[in-house]
Amino acid sequence: MTLSCPIPTRGAACLLGAALLLAGCDNSSSWSRSFNSSFREKYIETCVAEASQRGKARGLQTTDWTGVCTCMADQMLAASPNPVRLLLNANDDAQIDAAAKKCV
Repeated sequence: MTLSCPIPTRGAACLLGAALLLAGCDNSSSWSRSFNSSFREKYIETCVAEASQRGKARGLQTTDWTGVCTCMADQMLAASPNPVRLLLNANDDAQIDAAAKKCV
């Protein structure tokens, strides 16, 4: 069963794909922490913007998506702390649905 909500499915991965390439393939834990922090920030930012836009189009006028998007970012990070795996899962509708079910 998929959720019918205005939460983005692929926005964060598109924004962060370039970041992964620019940062190189350093597997150090400090790089991973930095990447994960950046992913979280950009995921929340993109999620809120897209969910607000989609929600407005569906007639939802005052929904605060920040809490939902923060929860989803944290769920994605908990499920995939490895940066490469995280980007792959950020494009996986099943992973997104699993996170959304816990946050909505």
